[in-house]
Amino acid sequence: MGIFDKNKFDSVKTDWSTHWDFFKPLNNEFNFTVDAAADAENCKVERHWDEQTDGLKQDWNNEVVWCNPPYGRNVPEWLKKGQEAAKNGGTSVFLIPARTNTIWFHKLCLAADEVRFVKGRPKFYNYANEDKEATHGLPVPLCLVIYKPNSSGCKIGTYDWRK
Repeated sequence: MGIFDKNKFDSVKTDWSTHWDFFKPLNNEFNFTVDAAADAENCKVERHWDEQTDGLKQDWNNEVVWCNPPYGRNVPEWLKKGQEAAKNGGTSVFLIPARTNTIWFHKLCLAADEVRFVKGRPKFYNYANEDKEATHGLPVPLCLVIYKPNSSGCKIGTYDWRK
């Protein structure tokens, strides 16, 4: 992330939490059953998997999964997990950086049921920081990648959480 100001994003941290204003409309739409990459402080769904329970090792079949994974090299692994779950009745919604210049983005994201590019720069929360909310939105474009059972091809759109 490249910003080291304590009130901004720390490039070493990967556990920034999604803002409730961003999440609530998505939860109203999907009715999530589990948060796949969270801890007790930053989970958006009561049932969640943390580092110890490792969401990548859990069964996502027949779940409706919210996943704001750590923004590192493992993002493709998370997407593959959602893609596989969709073959077995699972729905997964990921909030990830829109890395449109990567091979994995074209291979995994454009094979999803839907990609929604996030309009604006939502702020995130850091529970290790007293200030909690970042003073600026994430300085990279974001998107929602959605895998559903029986996908009929990728739809592209936008998500305006500020409505």
